[in-house]
Amino acid sequence: MSTTESCDAAHIAAVMNIDKSYLSRIITSHVKNGYIQRTPSNEDGRSYALFLTGKGKQQAEQLIHRSDNEIGNLLQNLSKAEKTQLADAFNTITELFILENEDIKEMENIEAAIESGGQIFFAIDDNEEVMACCMIAPREDGDWEIMKFAAKGMYTGTGAGSACLKACMDYAKEKHVEKIIIVSNRKCVQAVHLYRKFGFQEIPVDKKRFLFERADIAFEQIFDIR
Repeated sequence: MSTTESCDAAHIAAVMNIDKSYLSRIITSHVKNGYIQRTPSNEDGRSYALFLTGKGKQQAEQLIHRSDNEIGNLLQNLSKAEKTQLADAFNTITELFILENEDIKEMENIEAAIESGGQIFFAIDDNEEVMACCMIAPREDGDWEIMKFAAKGMYTGTGAGSACLKACMDYAKEKHVEKIIIVSNRKCVQAVHLYRKFGFQEIPVDKKRFLFERADIAFEQIFDIR
């Protein structure tokens, strides 16, 4: 919000991938503290436009300044080679994980996907922290797709991602789905390795069906449902 005139809660939830009920509590708290002003939207009477107040802008500027200083302190102790490696890593992250219009569209329609038969699976540790997640849902063209497959870096190699992927596949079999597809990026090496391990076969990426700019590899798996 610090770089825009206004926005709404749905946009923030989609961009930051935050649970809507949790986000609502955060917004209510910031309104109470005088950081955010909430006014009825001119375009949709059911929603509200959110604006940073003067107090909110001042607080945001302080947070940004403090964050910049902390990052600077961390970087100044890195060698030239380490700085180059870090820059390369950030470039990869930016390329792979920048939100595209299709991401926002999917995030805003999760409820509809579940209502049409889709399901989301989470791997949870003993402290009820989410380790990994994966979603499977039918597409408008009739195929079923595994999407939003992710695992926290600290849990890589623990089997959390594998458990979520297997849960999606088992669910598809229970629903008597004939074929499931996955679209990804070749730089997601560990995810691509898992897809192959679970028997997915690489297929051409159909850009007319899959509109993600970052999509450069696709897979399918066909089940015998007889």
